[in-house]
Amino acid sequence: MASGHLGSRALGGAAAVISEATAVSPEGRISIDDIGIWKDEHIPYLQTITRFISEHGSVPGIQLAHAGRKASHAAPWSGERMLQLAEGGWVPVAPSAIPFSADNAMPSALSIEGIKKVKLDFISAAKRAVEAGSSSLRSMQPTVTCCTSSFHP
Repeated sequence: MASGHLGSRALGGAAAVISEATAVSPEGRISIDDIGIWKDEHIPYLQTITRFISEHGSVPGIQLAHAGRKASHAAPWSGERMLQLAEGGWVPVAPSAIPFSADNAMPSALSIEGIKKVKLDFISAAKRAVEAGSSSLRSMQPTVTCCTSSFHP
């Protein structure tokens, strides 16, 4: 559970605690068990985490992510293998139809509309992150670039 793991870092005296690889869309998850921020229903749970982190003297942050061609895997503790559709997996989306490796599924190449959707997913997720109480944001797009920024309440 993310709240216990992240909360323990705040209790341990970390200056900042960042929720890693928080998916901006269901198809952007690395694994089926990833935490997400693609819908408003995620905000209350994330608020519980950020509130706890803040109450214990740490700055809550979040890394927004889209896995691209690396999506649709089992969780690390389940072997990190590519999930088949019958196992609850999904077709990854990426800038091109080139798989991450020979063991991975062929991703669907993003159209211009698909690229715009990913952009809007990041924008919406950033707004939700602020509403959830995050004080810093890191945007992680493995197929493009990484950028870091902070915002103040």
